[in-house]
Amino acid sequence: VQARMGYMAVKPAAFRPPEERRIDTVAAANDAVEDLAGDLSAHQIQTQSGEPRLMTVFHVDIKELRFTEQSGERRQKLSLIAQLTDANGSFVAGKEGSVTLALKAATFDAFAETGMNFTLTLQAPPGLYRLRAVMLEGIQDKIRARTLPVDIR
Repeated sequence: VQARMGYMAVKPAAFRPPEERRIDTVAAANDAVEDLAGDLSAHQIQTQSGEPRLMTVFHVDIKELRFTEQSGERRQKLSLIAQLTDANGSFVAGKEGSVTLALKAATFDAFAETGMNFTLTLQAPPGLYRLRAVMLEGIQDKIRARTLPVDIR
C-alpha cells in the first residue's frame, strides 16, 4: 500500500478573452484612416466561368514604410482585411491576409517609385454593398482604412 500526505488541486487558469486587435476595431468602424502611405481600391472581375468577384487592391508606397534590416533584407509585415456588408450592415463576405516582405536592395529600388499592390478577392451575389478595406503595417502600427460603396453585377 502506498499513500501520500495530501492532495492539492491545481487552480484552473482564469479565462481571459483574447484582446481585440487594432485592425479589427478599425475594420468595424466607418471612418477613413490615412496613417499609412498608399491607397485602397476595388474592381469587379469575373472568373473564367463568368461569376462576379470583387478584387480589393491594397497599394503600398514602400519608400514611406519603415523596415527592419535582417540578413541584408528589408523586412516588414502587412496585414490586410477586406469585408463586404449589405445595406443593413450585415456581414456578407470577408477575407484577411498578411504579407511578409523581405526585400533585397535591388527589389526595393525597383518598387520604390511605383509601390507594390496586394489583392484580396471576395465572392458575393450581385447587389449593392459597402466594402471596408483596412491595411496595417507591423512596425509602427500605422493603418490605412477606407469604406467604398460597390455594385456587384
